[in-house]
Amino acid sequence: MLLFAGLSHAQNTINIIGLSPVKPGTDVTAERFEDLFTHTMAEIAFTEVKSDSTFELKFTLTEIQKIKISIAGNFCYLYVQPNQSYKIYISNDKISNFNNPLGNQVECSFFDLDSSDINYKILTFDRWIDGFVGENYHLRTKGDSIFLKRLILFENAVTKRFQTDTCSFFKQYIKYRVASLEELNFVGARDERARYTVNIASFTVFYKNDEYMNYIRDFYKNYLDRISDELNNKIYKAILAGSPTKLINLLGEDYRLANVRLRELVMIISLADVYHDKSYPQSRISTILDSVARHGLFGENQIIAKNTLFKLNQLNSRSLSPAYEFFNIRNENIANGKFAPRYTYIQFITLDQSNCLLQFEMLKQLYTKYSSSVEFITVVLNQSDWNIIEKKLNLKDVPWTVVIPKDHTATKKSFQLSSFPQYVLIDAQGYIVSSNAASPVPDGSYKTIDYYFYQIHKIMMREK
Repeated sequence: MLLFAGLSHAQNTINIIGLSPVKPGTDVTAERFEDLFTHTMAEIAFTEVKSDSTFELKFTLTEIQKIKISIAGNFCYLYVQPNQSYKIYISNDKISNFNNPLGNQVECSFFDLDSSDINYKILTFDRWIDGFVGENYHLRTKGDSIFLKRLILFENAVTKRFQTDTCSFFKQYIKYRVASLEELNFVGARDERARYTVNIASFTVFYKNDEYMNYIRDFYKNYLDRISDELNNKIYKAILAGSPTKLINLLGEDYRLANVRLRELVMIISLADVYHDKSYPQSRISTILDSVARHGLFGENQIIAKNTLFKLNQLNSRSLSPAYEFFNIRNENIANGKFAPRYTYIQFITLDQSNCLLQFEMLKQLYTKYSSSVEFITVVLNQSDWNIIEKKLNLKDVPWTVVIPKDHTATKKSFQLSSFPQYVLIDAQGYIVSSNAASPVPDGSYKTIDYYFYQIHKIMMREK
């Protein structure tokens, strides 16, 4: 296909040329996973769809990784490996029937995919294992252990078929995708110690392999609920003391955490699991996670602890708003607290989506009714040229504050923005009321932000 001509190679460079049925000028973003526990993303490439419906992304990675491509509010995943070029088609067809207002996963198809590529291997293996599960899942409770017998035959066939493959990422993927079947409740299944010995004990931590991280997450889920009362009490006291050193030493008493690298990771996972349990002090958990983020034994775990703490503490109701710094058309600085004692309603938009423009217009009536109690801010995230913004939004007719961020990437990260428009409501003291606040259009309960503004306005008028 001529559309996909001109691919080139450079050291560790990945080149993606894509085709998508969206309008020219639509943003396309490629992101890698900072970690596969919190699923925190980091942007690695950005472009726009051209007039011929194609786009090109080029970036550098040193190892095989799973990445996310976002386009027109939706997204897809694929694996990439260094020094490889990909030709893809991203459709508008959703992977599931569920409609996610934060963006839907859509289908991604490959052109001319080589059989040695990691995507080809994984897609082929996934079809095989999905077929096995579809044919045999209902046999799990049969008394003759038929599911176990068929699983053993399947595992042997997998081993034989891929025994000469030299790709370590793919071998890890296979191992832990198959191992996940052993976590099913079926007659004759190996006990936990046996599964630990076979699947975890002899291996390091594969931070970049999504199937490994999924397996570890499931194996150690609600870990603190599954240990002895004696050890649990000791661990609880270590958490009360806010001591990561005491905690990690105590966890070492469990055979399942003999590996120190894994032990530190499970400590992070376990603290996240109980963070919202009222029996545990959130402030102490935050202290421990912050300590691991700064001084953890392993760099990868430091990143996971940092991202976990961020996810737990940021944008929760009653947590402080992230710090922000915006600029209006007169280059005036708009920052936290500027509009107190009113509430602040922030609308995040991009100019390339019709839904953003529609909801932008819908704010005019709300502003007229509630501006004495609520300050409105519209943040444009995909454009910094004020001539374009002014023309697109007709700013002369807009009575509220329209701004651009000082740092677009940092703003998306701190407010955890994944699709647009998105809204955040902040109270007069700077605390989050809702990080995914209602919009001007009805939500699942048929309420719009007007309902909530009315309640706020009523209270504030009463206080005056």
